[in-house]
Amino acid sequence: MEYGSGAKKKTLRDENGKKTILLKLPENFYMADHTHVNTEQHFILKGEYKSEGKLYHAGDYQIFNSHENHGPLESEKGALVLVVWASMTSHNVLKSVRWMQLFPIRSIVKVKMN
Repeated sequence: MEYGSGAKKKTLRDENGKKTILLKLPENFYMADHTHVNTEQHFILKGEYKSEGKLYHAGDYQIFNSHENHGPLESEKGALVLVVWASMTSHNVLKSVRWMQLFPIRSIVKVKMN
């Protein structure tokens, strides 16, 4: 997926249709609504973005089901987002949400972006 508008991404995993990236959104970022063939999860590590009119901050989590239209995605101040694409079962989704409740993101290891 291409993000444009000055966004940078660092691929952490890409195997068998499963992909994990760090996505750095610049200030004044905009991306139109879109869909994916796999479930997409967002863990906001730093900054904030607006999705479908709601503002999400560092530590927030979002999940989009496969083929679900989502967006637009906007960031006035920029953000760093861990994005995970994979086929998901309801059991995996509950595990992801539980993980975020038990271990909220407060800081991040610095990773050099491409």
